[in-house]
Amino acid sequence: MVETIILVGLSGAGKSSIAQVLAQRLNFEYIDSDQFIEEKTGQTISELFQQKGEAEFRLLENQWLKSLPHKPESGENHRGRVIACGGGLPIAAGNIEKLNHLGMTIYLQAEETVLAARIGKAQNRPLLSGSEDLVVKIKTMLASRRSRYEQAHMTIDTSHKTVAEVADEIQRILTNTTL
Repeated sequence: MVETIILVGLSGAGKSSIAQVLAQRLNFEYIDSDQFIEEKTGQTISELFQQKGEAEFRLLENQWLKSLPHKPESGENHRGRVIACGGGLPIAAGNIEKLNHLGMTIYLQAEETVLAARIGKAQNRPLLSGSEDLVVKIKTMLASRRSRYEQAHMTIDTSHKTVAEVADEIQRILTNTTL
């Protein structure tokens, strides 16, 4: 069984929700890169973008990735880890390769209109907030990121599936896959 499962994809694909369910089912540690950065800095992602800018936030993401142990901490509490990555984390040069080296990477993709509906008017996603057409923003962002996301070990479309259905699918795949 894989010790580290890493979920990548755009905001709204279900990374955090699915990672939490998987971690609970598998008795794995749940790690969310955005949550870690918020706890470390004492600021929300939106506040960091507003006060320090995207470049500083990406630097924090890269520092977090560098500090992540290659193997999950062994112990009685957890058998592995499930990591939900911020949508932009795999995009920086070399990051998707680092993630692929750490464990099983899964690109959670969804149709642009589905992502837009899931995100709605959320203000906690600074690159997708504002008055412009959200579907257009998502299409543009996806066009620039897709080639990195597609370097993940596998892709799962979450468009018309519940969190539980995607978690079931990942579990089925993992029982038949080894890295």
